[in-house]
Amino acid sequence: MNKFLLYFFLLFGLLPAYSFAQSDSLAARKLLAPQDSSWITVSGVVREKGNFSPISFVHVINKTQKKGTVTDDEGLFRIRMLPADTVTFSYVGYKTFVFVLDGPPKSDHYAVQIEMSQESYELSPLTIYPFPEEAEFKRQIIEAELEVKEKKVQGVVYGDGTKKSAVAYASPVSAIAFLFSKERKLKKRLKKARQNYEDYEHIQSKFNEKIVSSVTGLKKEEDILEFMRFCNYTNEYLLKTVAYDLLVDIEYKKSIYFSQHPEKMPADPKAEINASEE
Repeated sequence: MNKFLLYFFLLFGLLPAYSFAQSDSLAARKLLAPQDSSWITVSGVVREKGNFSPISFVHVINKTQKKGTVTDDEGLFRIRMLPADTVTFSYVGYKTFVFVLDGPPKSDHYAVQIEMSQESYELSPLTIYPFPEEAEFKRQIIEAELEVKEKKVQGVVYGDGTKKSAVAYASPVSAIAFLFSKERKLKKRLKKARQNYEDYEHIQSKFNEKIVSSVTGLKKEEDILEFMRFCNYTNEYLLKTVAYDLLVDIEYKKSIYFSQHPEKMPADPKAEINASEE
């Protein structure tokens, strides 16, 4: 009887420990084994649609697994996914590309080429003024006056023989304030704008479509503009060159232009008259 009880307690005492050891061994095998044999590796290159140039730093995101990567300098990438996952390709200035497997997977590795199209954004126009309102900006420009204490001193004779009155400031601080004040900057901008306009008028008086037409005989507007571009005069040259020298140079450029473009040469009016009389 005592032996029977001993065997009974040994049997039922060791059975839970054996079952626990078996369950631990099974859990360990599951942990070490691959989680899912359906994983697929997708690799390839991302290019711009049309010119096929590679796009670097494209965001490649597996939205289902919430994992991602970016393309390298040559547009190459590699990412893992399951058959039902969705992978997106996005980059600023391009339309987002969505990649999914078409049907059951036929391999554990896919090589693909992704072509992304450019996306244009239309922005509404925006006008920026340095003041809260345009009217206030105009008023400040018109009323830009610098209030500094100054007095007239004996005139100064300049190198060109002209005599102008000089201005003396009350203190060095007043002079610095005048040079760096807002009103001073506004006046300098207006002066520069006025000078640019005067230069433009001076250039137009010596080199314009009417003068070019009278010298070259060209009548069509597109031919005249083409010849003016052919001359390739800089603003500096046109400003410092007197009108006579400029006309001589236009004549010289005309001979070169017509030698290169004989079809542009206008017909001789006298020849046309003689041909009509005959």
